Amino acid sequence: MVRTIFHKTKIDLQRWFLAIALVLNAEKAISARQLAQKIKVNKNTGWFMLMRIRNAMREQREFIEKIINADDVYAKGKTNHSFNY
Repeated sequence: MVRTIFHKTKIDLQRWFLAIALVLNAEKAISARQLAQKIKVNKNTGWFMLMRIRNAMREQREFIEKIINADDVYAKGKTNHSFNY
């Protein structure tokens, strides 16, 4: 995860992927507070994630496109989070 938006974060990847999907699929820009509420983190964490996602959309476009393409794949697994979006 070095040199990615996930580097040196304690936020689990499930939340990251959900946050990326929410940001990319939003009709209008999503605020940090809205993102935080949707993925159940505090507003500071929501802001941190949103800034990293927006920065990656500018500087790591290829990486974000790979994540988007991975969205088409269904991965089975046990989850301990329930997200409503």
